[in-house]
Amino acid sequence: MASKKNGSKAKENIQKTNNTEFISLTIAGLSAFFALLAVIVSIWSWNVSERSYRLAEKQDLEKKTAIWIGEYYKDKKEIKFTSSSDEIKLQIGNVIFPKEMEKGKSYIQPPNFTFPTTLLEVSLSEYVNKSVPRSPDHISVAEMHIPFVVQSQYIAAGNTYSVQSMYQLIFLSTVSHQEFKMPTVEIQGIIFNRHLDINEDAAKVLESEWERIKSQAK
Repeated sequence: MASKKNGSKAKENIQKTNNTEFISLTIAGLSAFFALLAVIVSIWSWNVSERSYRLAEKQDLEKKTAIWIGEYYKDKKEIKFTSSSDEIKLQIGNVIFPKEMEKGKSYIQPPNFTFPTTLLEVSLSEYVNKSVPRSPDHISVAEMHIPFVVQSQYIAAGNTYSVQSMYQLIFLSTVSHQEFKMPTVEIQGIIFNRHLDINEDAAKVLESEWERIKSQAK
């Protein structure tokens, strides 16, 4: 009888031991699972925080990146450049037009930051005269545009920044049916296109854009 009792106790002890080991393994597994879950949540939280930070940084930079508005004064034949934000103040600027229009850089003149358009309008008239065919019986009127780059240095939030950007100059051209009468040009204003990388060769990018526009117009 004693032998049977001892055997029963031994089996019971083994079962208890197995149960204990099973519970230990279960707790260890749950601990590992929750530890892994904590790591995943931590990585996800860091990723969300990093993305939020980058978005906030991008939005802050966009607020400090200048976009110029050009108002054309027909009586003075000039474009006045102002900022789209009151917090941005232009210091120095110049414009680059396709070589077919103007060669080299032309400076935006302080303190009013205006750009004279007299010579540019002559070049535009010559361009229209070469590219738009005349009709023998009526006057042709068309809205046209040419790309140009503005390179500028400005102040925003107490710091100095530099930016170069692509714009479009919009103008109306009127081509007379009279053979020797030059087309008239009336500038409408400018439209922002995109910012260029500060290290890009603005002249090359501009000429490439100009050739693209001319090929589409054919």
